[in-house]
Amino acid sequence: MSFDLGVWSAEVRPSRAAAEETHRRLCEGEAAVVPPSAAIGDFYAALVAEFPEPPIAVDAAGDW
Repeated sequence: MSFDLGVWSAEVRPSRAAAEETHRRLCEGEAAVVPPSAAIGDFYAALVAEFPEPPIAVDAAGDW
């Protein structure tokens, strides 16, 4: 199971349609769709401090 998360910072809460469009574009790799924000780096650091990323498990066949 997998899912995509998109995180960005905005001064004004976007409409649902605008948020969906931003999320879609972020998931397609368009990072420039939102301006850079130090708050995002701070959020990521706090998130992985609380929930560290697990090591990538590789089975005997080399698949993960």
